[in-house]
Amino acid sequence: WVPEGEVREHHDLLLVGAADLIHHQSDAILRKRLLSLQHLLAEHDHDAFLLLCASSYIDQDEFSTFLQNVDLTTAFHGIPNATDHDEPFLSGSCMLFSRDLAEQLVNNADAVIAGGDYQYADDVTIARWIAENISHQQPHEIMDRLFAHPAQLPGPDNTFQSFPASFQDFTIPPTDRSPTEQHQPVDGCFHYHFATARPAEMRAFHHRMTKRETAEPVVAEQHLRFVLDLDTSAIERRPDYDIWVFAMFDQAGNELWRNDITDPDVLAFRSTTVHVDGVFPATPTSYLLWPRTPDGFSNRIVLPLEPSRTRASSH
Repeated sequence: WVPEGEVREHHDLLLVGAADLIHHQSDAILRKRLLSLQHLLAEHDHDAFLLLCASSYIDQDEFSTFLQNVDLTTAFHGIPNATDHDEPFLSGSCMLFSRDLAEQLVNNADAVIAGGDYQYADDVTIARWIAENISHQQPHEIMDRLFAHPAQLPGPDNTFQSFPASFQDFTIPPTDRSPTEQHQPVDGCFHYHFATARPAEMRAFHHRMTKRETAEPVVAEQHLRFVLDLDTSAIERRPDYDIWVFAMFDQAGNELWRNDITDPDVLAFRSTTVHVDGVFPATPTSYLLWPRTPDGFSNRIVLPLEPSRTRASSH
């Protein structure tokens, strides 16, 4: 347990004293980012910081090459995006801050937090503060530049700069594209963004990325589609579940696939049927049910994947 507002460094991990669930603290992600930057600035002499999300894959060699051509003076670079109200921001999946800009964010952390009315949208909150206090650009000016054609028009300063050529978006569902065939390393790209609900795709990509450097064979993937009758006998009957974490594992306990359950009929115990449709790098042998209520998560329940509870899917 880490006290509120403190940071503990354990090997290459930072444990941050903030809530883990946005249900408990709506700006928890923003606070974790700012506290992490504060710790790194105090304990390390890094020139820049790349803030990512849990489903980001970074090619460190390509990233080092990219940094050689970047001006790290008041730098705020990333993947451009915009809110429904046309407020520009850089995606929280990959934000690059120079050291001096990170220092300004940390020194004004209270103001940054206070200026965020998007709650869990930490990237929007950070971008708003930078636009208003560092860039001094109007939102429409930033929008015009970030989304111009041709792209990457130079701005008046080093903030809100995009690097789309260094980013690959693999979050698109496999029903729209084949992850097995199209998730491939790209020369000049350092950031690959995957869907958190499909961790097997990132694991398979890692094997492709390292195939030329190791003798480890690429995992043979298989697309599985079936209907599972969940065993919910060990779950407490209560009416206020909002989600059940649902994941599948191989014989060694490695997570292969995840697709959390929000179907109200399942959460209310009116149904026990879920559809499994995904790419698996190994054969699943067990599954996890981990219900959540407004009070937090209950006990994790890991169950064997019994053939008698599966049937072919008609989808």
